Amino acid sequence: GISGLVSIIGFEFFTIQNKSVIFGECLLLLAAISWAGANIIVKKYFSNHNKMIVSTWQMIFGTIGVVVAAILMEWGQPIQFTPMSIFILIYTGVIASSFCFTCWYVVLTKLDTTVASISLLFVPLVAIFLDWLLLGEKMTINIAIGALLVTIGV
Repeated sequence: GISGLVSIIGFEFFTIQNKSVIFGECLLLLAAISWAGANIIVKKYFSNHNKMIVSTWQMIFGTIGVVVAAILMEWGQPIQFTPMSIFILIYTGVIASSFCFTCWYVVLTKLDTTVASISLLFVPLVAIFLDWLLLGEKMTINIAIGALLVTIGV
C-alpha cells in the first residue's frame, strides 16, 4: 500500500520540502490520529446511541473548530457567496459530512474497527478515478501503478 502511495505522489514529495508542506504533513498526521481516536471512542462509548444524534453533535463541535481555525488562519480574506459556493457548502456539509459520518457510525457498530478502517483505503482510489472521469485529470502510469499497488495492499 505504501509503495502505491509513493508511486502516486511521486518521489519529489520526499526530496522537495518547504515549511508549508511540512506544516501540511503535520496537520495530516494529526488528523489521522484524531480520526483513529474518534473511531475508538465512538465504537466504545456510542455504539448504542442514535447515530444521527452522534453525528449531529460531531458536526456542531466540528463546525466550531472549523470556524475558530478559519478565523485564525484566514482572517481578512473576503467571503464570496455565489450559487456555486452555497451549493458546495450544502453538499459538503450535508452529504459529504453529515450523511457519510452517520453511515460510518452505523458501519462501526456492525464491523470490527480494523476491518471498517481498512475499507477507507479505497477512498483515494475512488477519488483518483472520479478525478479522471469528471475533471479530466491525467491518469499517468505512476498513478495507475500506484492505484494497483494500493489495491493489492488492501
